[in-house]
Amino acid sequence: MRVCVLKNTNELIESQSGGEGQKDLDVLINNAFNNGYTKDVIEAKYVTSGEYLLLLAAQPKTGKQLLLEQKQADINNILPSWNEVETAIDNIVNLADAKSFIKKLTRVVYWNVKNKLE
Repeated sequence: MRVCVLKNTNELIESQSGGEGQKDLDVLINNAFNNGYTKDVIEAKYVTSGEYLLLLAAQPKTGKQLLLEQKQADINNILPSWNEVETAIDNIVNLADAKSFIKKLTRVVYWNVKNKLE
């Protein structure tokens, strides 16, 4: 595996499998140049599969990734466990209890479909 990263942050610019020697690293370097990076800020190198996984894990998260993680955390806070759901269903004795329960579950479904909390 070969990668091209920003020297100061180790942020991944590009990765490619395979390759041998400097000529294959030069492909990554030229791709980086074509995308506006300069030689002084990038590094192209070969890494093991383990090093590559560590590099991927250390990459900064995008705004979209952060939003998805926050959405999942919020859903987990709203959505009760299955045992709580089953107990709540079993304990419904009147229309008000049923409406309350249905609203909580409907909110999660609505949120997933609309992709936003209202």
